[in-house]
Amino acid sequence: MSRGVSRIEERLSSKIADGEFYEAHQMIRTLASRYRTSKKHQDAMKLITKGALQLYELKQCGSASDLGILYCTILDDLEKITETNEEQISKIHKATIKYLEYEQPEREQFERRILKRTGEICGNLMGSPKTRLNFAQNYLEASKAARTAKAMDIFTVSISSARQHFQYSENGREIGKFLAHFTEFSSRNMSEIELICTQMVLQLLHQQTVSVANEFLQAFSTFHPQLESRFPSNYPLLNYCFFLLKTIDSKDVKAFKFLNFAYQPFLADPDPILMEYVVRIGEIYFGIVEKKARPQGGFMDIIGSLMGGKPNLSSDSEDEESEGPGGLDMGALMNMANDMFSGMMQGTPGASRAAPSAIKQPPVDEDVDDLD
Repeated sequence: MSRGVSRIEERLSSKIADGEFYEAHQMIRTLASRYRTSKKHQDAMKLITKGALQLYELKQCGSASDLGILYCTILDDLEKITETNEEQISKIHKATIKYLEYEQPEREQFERRILKRTGEICGNLMGSPKTRLNFAQNYLEASKAARTAKAMDIFTVSISSARQHFQYSENGREIGKFLAHFTEFSSRNMSEIELICTQMVLQLLHQQTVSVANEFLQAFSTFHPQLESRFPSNYPLLNYCFFLLKTIDSKDVKAFKFLNFAYQPFLADPDPILMEYVVRIGEIYFGIVEKKARPQGGFMDIIGSLMGGKPNLSSDSEDEESEGPGGLDMGALMNMANDMFSGMMQGTPGASRAAPSAIKQPPVDEDVDDLD
């Protein structure tokens, strides 16, 4: 068998060198099948990877993408993924997004099948975090190339895909670095930056990856040039994220309810879906079951369900100019919130700052759904 395989490999190299790509493609499939029958899966995957990359570089995308799908079939036989396999997957994936159009089904099929099988092997429905990180970095590199080439449609697809894969990479530092640099160049005001950061924190908590959310918030604050890594800050949504993580760590239900009441004007203004995440977080970490909305519905019904009843926001104060959205004296209320949570902080500034005025509504960065 080994002598026969050796001869086939020599013929394969000759076919590629002579431009006989169809014959080379068929020989790779035949040899990979023999390896698979002999339970030599790693040999088959090595051969397929080499052949696919060569054919992509020679612009034989149909044959190359077919080998990528064949790689997925061999992967289905494995019960364990090696570091070499992760490298192979990343290289083939990088080639697919470089040489295949976004609409080509083989590109999506390769990603979907890889994530499905790696997820099954590692016990993570979203796919192997290592694979997700590699995919994210491949898309990030593709976005940089597209931006340089001023191919904005490719840039948009690539940066959106990168964010999606980073979200499931379970690497808070890399997620923070990515979003910090992205918002530095793409966002023109702090309202957008706060919103993008808050969306990611809430999504990571919804995924029940608290440690990743903590690592992300710290990294984002550290890497973004307009922010400081110390809390409390001048930005209410970032403070909310910081305090929310503290309440989850302390499992303090009362603090969680008060936090949502205190910061509700800031959560409601930029993107109402933020509170939908908050409601789900209340269920996951504090066992708070959302009450059915009243006929009028609306944002305050959500707050009411989190607080165990609809808050009474009426005020007898004659000085209405000092009040924020919803009739709240936001300066005093934010000071109360910061004082309440100051005991949770270790090694952070003790002074509380009054919250800025309500955030103006920025363009909403659409949530990215999962590939599956």
